Amino acid sequence: MGANRIMLELDESHFEQVILKALGDKFNKILGNLSDFILDDARLIVRTAITDSPEYSALLGQGGVDLQAHFGLISPVTVVNDIIYQLIDNMTVDVQKFKISANGSSGGLSLKILRGDFSDVLAAKGTSYYSKHYLIDWLRWLLIEGTNDVVVGFDISFGDYKQSRSKKAIMIESHSSWHVPSAYSGTNQDNLLTRAINGIEGKIGIIIENNLKKLLGI
Repeated sequence: MGANRIMLELDESHFEQVILKALGDKFNKILGNLSDFILDDARLIVRTAITDSPEYSALLGQGGVDLQAHFGLISPVTVVNDIIYQLIDNMTVDVQKFKISANGSSGGLSLKILRGDFSDVLAAKGTSYYSKHYLIDWLRWLLIEGTNDVVVGFDISFGDYKQSRSKKAIMIESHSSWHVPSAYSGTNQDNLLTRAINGIEGKIGIIIENNLKKLLGI
């Protein structure tokens, strides 16, 4: 006579929930580690994108349009690099906690590079100065003013002027007005920084993928 077996009805949904929670917890740990790995790489990519731009060279007094002279910049390498460091120091990677369920998943990473109003970089040292009681708000002009007239009743005169901040040009009274040279002028949606950042999405994706593979051991 065979022994009777006790049969248990197992709740498969319970096991599914346990497994999905375990997967979510595992992936959240991976995402936390991933954010630490990619931030330094992302900062280097952003910095390189800006320093490789024609605007960067022009701000250093190189190229066809000398923005150092136009803006009256002293020690432009120091000033411009301070702005870049201000930007990359404020970069963050935010982790949205991963949740996995039978209905799908949610969560991930977001790389925050630049504030929409540019207040992070505009707070950097040297982005504006006073000249004879006039505020020379040069970085804001470069980033958002386009080709609007920003210095009314004056125009730029290039030459070897001893009294010039840049030693390259001065502003002189004129019936015309001055604006940022159109080759490098920017607006809220299209400027030196946004152009540099928009061009690096693919590179950022690659460093995320490579670091994720390392963490997963694949």
